[in-house]
Amino acid sequence: MENGINVLSTFDGIATLRLALDRAGIKVNKYFASEINKHAIKVAQKNYPDIIQLGNIEKIRYENGVIYSENGNHHVDKFHLIGGGSPCKQLSRANAASGAQGLQGAESRLFYEWLRLAHETCADYFLLENVRMNEESLQIITELTGVEPHRINSALVSGQERKRLYWSNIPGITQPKDKGIRLADILQNEVDDKYYHSEAAINYMARTVKGGRTHWDFGHHSDTNKDKSSCITSVCKKGVPHNVLIDRRAVMQLNPYQGCSTKQPRMQHRIFSSEVKSPALTSFSGRLSIYPDKQGLIRRLTPIEVERLQTLPDEWTAGIADGHRYEAIGNGWTTDIIAHILKGLKSELEHQHEINQF
Repeated sequence: MENGINVLSTFDGIATLRLALDRAGIKVNKYFASEINKHAIKVAQKNYPDIIQLGNIEKIRYENGVIYSENGNHHVDKFHLIGGGSPCKQLSRANAASGAQGLQGAESRLFYEWLRLAHETCADYFLLENVRMNEESLQIITELTGVEPHRINSALVSGQERKRLYWSNIPGITQPKDKGIRLADILQNEVDDKYYHSEAAINYMARTVKGGRTHWDFGHHSDTNKDKSSCITSVCKKGVPHNVLIDRRAVMQLNPYQGCSTKQPRMQHRIFSSEVKSPALTSFSGRLSIYPDKQGLIRRLTPIEVERLQTLPDEWTAGIADGHRYEAIGNGWTTDIIAHILKGLKSELEHQHEINQF
């Protein structure tokens, strides 16, 4: 569209949809966002001051060319795109054991608010993202949106394993080409001391918990001996056992006999090479003996590294505390995946423009 499209972004977070539209080369006329997290809003407005923040999705409605919200009313005539990724904690298969309630959960029911607005606005195109979920919830969403989901792993365009579902009527959606990006490719060479875990934290991770397993078996860990990071989620803001990076770019050795009842070293107590790559550890105990320097230590991924895993520009979330940065990034979209999906919309808009020239 020559003058740009009007967009309604629900659960907008840090405006990754707006960034993806830019990357796809789609001009935006008006961009309305529904978000309630003040830290995410601060990031969004820092990067795009022209975003119109509407507030709580439950208090938004659209009628006769006007969108009504707790933050005011706006004449918009027509919406061309509505997008969003409703809260997923109670949908995720990872939370099934803890009694996930599916679409009846207090947060996950917000999907129906997105659906309501999609019907009210009659937007030309829609894009809905969510996690892998139980079959019942998946079928409900598929039936109500009228399209089958596209299953895309962010690992194709980033250094992160992140399998997600995308429901959309945007034509021509395909699997992105694998860019071959490893976790090692996005790590910073210089990292502030504050991101390195203490000896006490490391010892905590080695404690035996359920079924003789250690804390290493739970949480989100990444390892530079493997290709991809574990999935970045909102709990990335937490300390151990979450957001743990085993940085083996320098030679690192575990005491091979620590905690052993025999004279034979345990398999996990081995010397690691300086080659880089990364996913989750399964078992890890004993005290560390690191040399020649701290580059072999256990640390957190930095906010910039997490931004890179979500294909955001460096310092996109700068200006808020690190904990809020981690949470906001984990709640967001992998921007390059969304930009890839939006290529089909770009083609459609160009085709419509050509038709209107005749």
